[in-house]
Amino acid sequence: MQRLAGTEACNTNANNLFSDNLIERDFESGNPEISLGTFRIMKSDTRLRSDGMYDEKEIEVIRKAYAKWQAEKVPGGKEEGYVSDSGIPCKAVYTPADVHDSGLDYLKDLGFPGDYPFTRGISASTSKKGTAQLVYTGRATPEESNAQFKAIIGAGADGVTIAFDLATQLGYDPDNPKAAGEVGRTGVSLSSLRDWEIAFDGVELQNIGVGIVQNAAAIVAMASFFALAKQKGVPLSSLRGYCQNDVLKEYTTRGNYIYSPSHSIRLGIDTLAYCVERAPQFHPVQACTAHFAHSGATPPHEVAVGLANCIAYFDAAVERQINIDDIAPGVEWLLACEYYGFFEQLAKIRAMRKIYAGLLKERYGAKKPESLMLRFRAVQGGMYLTRQQYLTNIARTALAGLVAVLGGSQQLSLRAYDEQFGLPSDEADAYRIRVGHLINYETGVSKVIDPLAGSYFLESLTLEMEKKIDSELNTILEKGGAVKCLENGYIPSLLARDGFNWVKDRQTGKVPWIGVNMFASDEEEKPVRVYRANPAIEKQRIEAVQEVRRKRDNVRVKKALSDLKAMAQLPARKENNLMPAVIEATEAYATIGEICDALREVWGEFQEIGQRVF
Repeated sequence: MQRLAGTEACNTNANNLFSDNLIERDFESGNPEISLGTFRIMKSDTRLRSDGMYDEKEIEVIRKAYAKWQAEKVPGGKEEGYVSDSGIPCKAVYTPADVHDSGLDYLKDLGFPGDYPFTRGISASTSKKGTAQLVYTGRATPEESNAQFKAIIGAGADGVTIAFDLATQLGYDPDNPKAAGEVGRTGVSLSSLRDWEIAFDGVELQNIGVGIVQNAAAIVAMASFFALAKQKGVPLSSLRGYCQNDVLKEYTTRGNYIYSPSHSIRLGIDTLAYCVERAPQFHPVQACTAHFAHSGATPPHEVAVGLANCIAYFDAAVERQINIDDIAPGVEWLLACEYYGFFEQLAKIRAMRKIYAGLLKERYGAKKPESLMLRFRAVQGGMYLTRQQYLTNIARTALAGLVAVLGGSQQLSLRAYDEQFGLPSDEADAYRIRVGHLINYETGVSKVIDPLAGSYFLESLTLEMEKKIDSELNTILEKGGAVKCLENGYIPSLLARDGFNWVKDRQTGKVPWIGVNMFASDEEEKPVRVYRANPAIEKQRIEAVQEVRRKRDNVRVKKALSDLKAMAQLPARKENNLMPAVIEATEAYATIGEICDALREVWGEFQEIGQRVF
């Protein structure tokens, strides 16, 4: 082993990997030793490898010992491995030889938390509160949601993430015939600024984070939130939170889009440019990989498609002569963090941070360190929860949360254990917050940054994951990028195949699923209480939106919508940002349906693109 001098001797392992770049620089300057924490690497130690790992002789000793161990201790003389969901062959036992053979260089591939390439995390310190929790929720009406938001914040959440009903997501008012049967079913119906006033009555916006899960109509939701803050006397500069606003993923996974990709991208860039100047703590675009994972994508495909979409946004901004360092810090990410494939999920996060930093630096020439940082909110997918033995979902939630915290997530969004039966109950909402508190405050894992770094297995897996992601991302870019691959069917087909395999593997039992294809029970278990929206709510919401139309200044509304349409007809440029016009319309109490319809008049609606080929 290499010799380390200091307060005490220490064996070198994958936690103590030092780069030759740092060592050679100090040697050339004549320094006899290099201080690294309490250890000093002595110049006289000639066995230090060029990459800071073990030398060849030492690795050969390990290889021989490993072969001897296999022959003597492993049944059949050869250990069994497996192939991960990402198609990466994995061994049962890893040694320093595996890290050595991967060519890992500490400073180049890992570095320190808060330093490029940010593999180990974007911050050099831990939060005293641990990972922030924003709970994804929304009850059918603004009044119900107001009570729910207050209960969640009172239970210790750091904020709320708003779940909208399908009609609101698609830019329809409750009285639109296309909204029939969907009002208040999957979340809250917020049609106008009046609804936002009710939903956040008595909630101090400056003290919480607010997440807005809107995509196609994201600009309207953000405008309503900003108008509400102005009413409450809260400066936009103090608002914390995000809007999902990643519409490209809607064309391949959720299907909730209105306009063409080019028009949708324009709206996203307009919100980015607006918030950089006026609401710098609010992230107006949350680029997503989670939805691909939740439709069955493998981790490399999940990340590659998400990165390709983000590249499309950045390319569009650059074409409009917007400085990348002005908008990149405003982008947040939504990553899937699942208990299934525990180490693979961690490797995915670490590899993605490194790739993202490289993209921003090399492709766009970003200069600010904060432009290179992948900030992300971790979300657990409901696809892994089960109706069968549903209380087991609490354990799944805890393990998914552990992945998120170990992976360095800035925010945590866990699932409620009864979510497979409907919108979460009050009890389930409280327990998912408590699970997050348990991870943050009782385990101690949030007190150390990237605590699993140096694991022979994790470091090897991270490098293999990076290769897989790079390969798929390069394929998409070579085929013309995200939008082209939507239109020619490449991305839809890629995700459809993954989704088909995800379902097939669980139906056939190839992949274990406790309570479903393993250890199943005959007795059906159901929660004591399940939330259901009252069917009469649709009529109430129709009456509410019609009352707003009666009481507002309709002359002002007509002018605001006319001005918006005129601006939408102009080319997508800095000076033609649509955000101020949308804010003016919301402040006049124009509804989400009216604003989206105004843009529909100018741009039309877009039909499904891309063929899904298995």
